[in-house]
Amino acid sequence: MRRREFITLLGNASVAWPLMARAEPLPDRRVGAFINRTARDQEATDRVRAFGQGLAELGWTIGGNVQIEYRFASGSTDAFRQAASELIDFKPDVLLASGTQSVVALQAASHSIPIVFTSVSDPLGAGFVDSIAKRGGNTTGFMLAEYSFNAKLLELLRQLPRSIVDLLLTDLIGF
Repeated sequence: MRRREFITLLGNASVAWPLMARAEPLPDRRVGAFINRTARDQEATDRVRAFGQGLAELGWTIGGNVQIEYRFASGSTDAFRQAASELIDFKPDVLLASGTQSVVALQAASHSIPIVFTSVSDPLGAGFVDSIAKRGGNTTGFMLAEYSFNAKLLELLRQLPRSIVDLLLTDLIGF
């Protein structure tokens, strides 16, 4: 499984996880999924497949106890706005957004429907959440990297013997 598929699956699972904690049958849910690619893009197809597989592993049946409405957009801001508007009209219980532009469009379209994002590099800097610790609002999700960890990583690397650092850089990065 590729990294992006894993991140997408993780984000998708977060939509279903709170409901899986109960032993009772899963209720019917409506999910609006917004992918920042064209529908014909191979990565978009992979994301849809991974999402479906992840939900199935958690006991959700697409077309059964969960209805999913997909929208795809690429390019213009108007295309993103239109797709977001169509998803809001679907009246979903939760929105899944892949990519920064998708989140921007969904946040502009709804302040009440929960939005779970994936593939966003800086949700705090983009204003999607109030803080990393406490999201605030109706938006939460998974970012690509936590940049504050980079300083700690460099600090740890400085403490390692030079031979280990050279080995790590050679094997992991190719230096």
